[in-house]
Parts: sequence; C-alpha cells; structure tokens
Amino acid sequence: MNETDVVVVGGGPIGLMTALGLARAGVEVMVVDPVTEPEGFGWSGVLHNAVLPHLDSLGVLPDVIVAGFADPLWSLSVLRTGEQIVFDLGDLADRLAHPFNVYVESAPLIGVLESHLAVQPGVTWQRGEQVLDVRQDASGVEVVLGADEARVRAAWMVGADGANSAVRRAVGLGFPGSTWPERSVAAQVEYDFGELGYTSSTFQVDEVNGAVVQRIRDGLWRYTCAEALLLPEAGIRERLEETLAVVIPGARARVTEWTWARMHQRTAPQFRAGRVLLAGEAAHVTNRLTGHRSVSGFLDSRDVVVALAAVLRGYADESILDGYAENRRRLFLDHASPASKRRMHLVTDLAEGTSYADELDAFRMARTDADSHEELVMFGVDDPESGHSF
Repeated sequence: MNETDVVVVGGGPIGLMTALGLARAGVEVMVVDPVTEPEGFGWSGVLHNAVLPHLDSLGVLPDVIVAGFADPLWSLSVLRTGEQIVFDLGDLADRLAHPFNVYVESAPLIGVLESHLAVQPGVTWQRGEQVLDVRQDASGVEVVLGADEARVRAAWMVGADGANSAVRRAVGLGFPGSTWPERSVAAQVEYDFGELGYTSSTFQVDEVNGAVVQRIRDGLWRYTCAEALLLPEAGIRERLEETLAVVIPGARARVTEWTWARMHQRTAPQFRAGRVLLAGEAAHVTNRLTGHRSVSGFLDSRDVVVALAAVLRGYADESILDGYAENRRRLFLDHASPASKRRMHLVTDLAEGTSYADELDAFRMARTDADSHEELVMFGVDDPESGHSF
C-alpha cells in the first residue's frame, strides 16, 4: 500500500516548489531532503520574470519579493568601449504579467517555500536521508533511504535532487553531454557596481574579463566569470582580485566569499522512467553563467505539478506524463541549451564565425523592438501561448 501520493526527492527550490504545487492541488507529498546543512553562498540570486507567474500561482511571490527585491532593469556593459545597453522590463508591461526580475538568495527563498509548505495538509518530511535505491512496480515506487534502509512507498516520485541525482542513477539513466574546458567562478564582492552604471543584473561583455554581475544588496554583489579549468584552484581568489583591479581601476573591491565548479551541458536521455520523473538539474544542466539553468528547472517544476496532479485527480491518463517528459526535454535541447551556449560565448569568448558587432547589434535592436526584447527574456524555454509546454 502506498504511504503517500508523491515522493519528491530534493529540498532545494525546485523540489520545494514541486511539493508545494502538488500540496496546493490536494496531493499528499513526502519531501525527502538528503541535505543536512543549509547552502551557503550560492550561484545565482535572480528569479527571472519568466518564472514569476509560477511563483505567483503558488502564492509565494509577495513573500519572495519581501525576502529580496524586485528590479525591472537589466543590461549589457561592453567593457572595452564602455557602451551600456540597458533594458527596462517595464517597457513590456502590456506583455508580461510581472515586468521585473526578483533578486533573492537561495537560503531565504527556501525559507519562504518551507514556511508555505508547513501550513499545507498532507505534507511530510524525511530530512538528512540519502537515497540508496529506487524500486518500482505497476502500482507504485519505493525509495530506500538512509543507513537503516527505511522504505517509503508512493504512487509516483519526482527526482529534483540536483546534477548528481541519486534518483537518476537509481533508475539507470545516464547523463550524456559535454564538459566545458573552463570552470565557473562566483565571488561575493564588497563594492557598489552601480557606480559603473551597472543594473542589478548586468552581462559584462569582454573577450578576457567577461562576467555576469548581480546585486545581492547595497554594496554587495555577485561576480560570476569563467577561467581555464587547467589553472590551479589554489590561485582562484588572487586571480579574481587581479581581474577586479582591471575592471574597477582605482577602486578597492574586496572578495569576501567565492566558490567554483565545472561547467557542463548535459541532459538525461529521458525525463520519465516508469513512475519516476526528473526535474531541474537532475534532468539537465547548462553552464552557470546564464539564467537558462534555473529558468528551465523552475518551469519543469511547474509542468510536472500540472501533469501529476491531473493524473492523481483523474483528469488525465498517464500519457500526460510522457508529454511532460518529452516536451521539457525538447525545449531544453532545442532552445535552452543552445541559447545558454550563445549567451556564454557572448559574455566570455565569441564562438568561431561570429562577431561582437553582429551579436551586439541584435541586443541594440531588441532595446527598441518589443518583440525582440520579449524573445530575449522568454529564454526560449517555454511556450508563451499555452502557459505550459505540453
């Protein structure tokens, strides 16, 4: 007998949004969170406008904004020439339900989601338990947890446990793709990049010192860049400080925290394996310098909730789950992954056969053309006509 309707593995934003969406639809959910320590300084603190309707539908958007801040401006800054191409999402107010981005760190975002889950009936938790195995049959799926091999059985499972997903491995799915020859480096920097004319989210375009710069709060910004993977890890902080001395001549910018990771473009061969569905980084990853990684995951969460709730409430048969899996994978492969590569190359090192003049002209045109601007901010990872991707 199943103990719950759905087991969601993963206590990060994707897993918690999935659990909250299902709970609000009247579905019983168990959240399995293998992580015992909260995440420290993270990779990105921006929630792009494309995902805000989903957060609004979950009832959390006002609290998320309070936990961070909203800003309609984003920009490109060409380091070599000083040119700045500034976009105002307010110009798309007649097209976007939420014409702004929201900036919030992972820990307060998780706090908001957990507080909303706490008042939902039918939600249970297993914290600090590692997934050892996943077994399934025609009527349900069983997850084996922790050193004592406790077993939890559900009708369905969602694996939202990140790029190193234990769920994905347990159901025998690989993670084919490629690894970039660069590592991504994110630093927390004490300096007001607003003095350079940077908006809260700025793509700093340069052949050598390209970066993505985001405001955390006044006087504290996240600086994310790429460097050759062959360079020694031991010198990362020193190289960051040397780079900042070039980008901000004469200013004293202090690196307070930093982290690094390899960069990949990978996707699971399928997002459904029987009664197990994958979402977020368990299903796909892109490089960390662009927003496509998180936007794709948020929209996976939205769509898997719609599909599972429809099946569990008897509104649709299981083919809707195949629709979720096939279409989210297609959108990632056909749109999100190549778009993230193009944006990465624009910021750091143009791909062969392209030029900064051509690439920047496209952004200059989008600055004055609403259709082009909307296409840029939709990230190519969603179907704006249907509101979901299947």
